[in-house]
Amino acid sequence: MANAYADTFLDVVAQIDGRERAVDNVLTVLDVAPVPTAPVSPDPPRDALLGLILGLVLGVVAAFVREALDRVYRDADVLENDTRLSVLGVVPLELPKVQVPTLTHPMSGRAEAYRTVRTNVQFAGPGALLKRIVVTSATPGDGKTAVATNLAVAFARTGQSVVLIDADMRRPRAAQAFGRGLIAPGLSDVLGRGLPLDEAVQVVPEAGVALLAAGGRVANPSELLGSPRMAEVLSQLEGQFDVVILDCPPVLPVSDPLVLAVNATGVIVVVRLGTTSRDRLRRALASLAKLNVPILGLVANGAVAGGDAAYGYGAKYGYDQTPIASGRRGRRRDRQSPAVPTGAMVSGPSDE
Repeated sequence: MANAYADTFLDVVAQIDGRERAVDNVLTVLDVAPVPTAPVSPDPPRDALLGLILGLVLGVVAAFVREALDRVYRDADVLENDTRLSVLGVVPLELPKVQVPTLTHPMSGRAEAYRTVRTNVQFAGPGALLKRIVVTSATPGDGKTAVATNLAVAFARTGQSVVLIDADMRRPRAAQAFGRGLIAPGLSDVLGRGLPLDEAVQVVPEAGVALLAAGGRVANPSELLGSPRMAEVLSQLEGQFDVVILDCPPVLPVSDPLVLAVNATGVIVVVRLGTTSRDRLRRALASLAKLNVPILGLVANGAVAGGDAAYGYGAKYGYDQTPIASGRRGRRRDRQSPAVPTGAMVSGPSDE
């Protein structure tokens, strides 16, 4: 086609000029178009190289965009650097249907994580900070109840006397974690009806923990929790027990944890990795900071394999007594769950 075009073009030019082509020397074909030996397109080597370069550029751009738009905490180190607060422990997403693994599965990695939180709390400040510990979170579903109940059992295992107060009168979960259901009477009866405290405190013998359940539903939980009677209850329990742990509602939805934190000697904030946003946690910490109450630290809850560097540390070194198949990294042999103590409960998953 190219050769035919050149040949015809010479004839057309000659006709326009009125000359004979034979004597025309204005235009000359310098070279004849050869037959291609290979297709011009596609060129696999060239296309593969361009695709590789373009893929790398787009991947880097996508990574930066995702990092800029992702407002959720996914790593404990990032959490610690952003908040300037100590991460007391990283709780793995293990045994999700077990509410109190420190009681029913004490050799699991999750139970060991709660014991790490206990140890770090013990060294988070002076001994007075351990007397009244408020456990809360920024939003519902971060796992505050699981941390509070397991922390209470972990403290009791050291020989200390512990009382766990279910101060979440709106969505009480602590009593259910021990298989007790909604125990009545409870805290609301002590505060609202004048019930003697001794009649409301229940003992969970298999856990070695005293439990003050939330009690019956009330219309004004914030007012009751911030009343002088609540301060008296805390003082009375502080005189009877070594450690008082309060399972409180989340900070952002309600004011209950703020009025309780005023009477506390330390606050633990639970953060669920992959769920808790940076903005919400920042707002919750700012609200607590206004009370001038020491924040003992954060608990990074729900760590998954590959999502956080601290996940599986104990399993890697065999501390959780989980056999690892030789020659196949990450493959574990089936194991038998430890025997559940008499009276202990293996309850369903809790989003509190």
